[in-house]
Amino acid sequence: MTKDTEETGRLISDLVSSVTGRPREALVSGDRGVVPVARARQVAMYIAHTSFSYSLACVGEMFGRDKSTVAHAVHFIEDMREEPEFDIWMEDLEAAVQQIMRLSPRAQTVLHGVWR
Repeated sequence: MTKDTEETGRLISDLVSSVTGRPREALVSGDRGVVPVARARQVAMYIAHTSFSYSLACVGEMFGRDKSTVAHAVHFIEDMREEPEFDIWMEDLEAAVQQIMRLSPRAQTVLHGVWR
């Protein structure tokens, strides 16, 4: 896994942790965890795969899972998106991740100029 991929995985898990109230450590731990933690992890894996086009194996490596578990998570979240309220929440979450990713490359330049 590259440094960029690792940082993107951390960003996704931090954001999902923040909006779900589940600890980031629980999302990336090897434990199955309770259902709310597992659901949050599935959301994070779904976003990593669908929004960033990371392979199932790469996403599995990010979250300490194998690719079949990631595939299950992607299908599960796709099925859950049939619920309008959940789908709107996911759209907002995906938009937030994309917006943060657009800000990231500019951070070093902007911050360097401000604190020089």
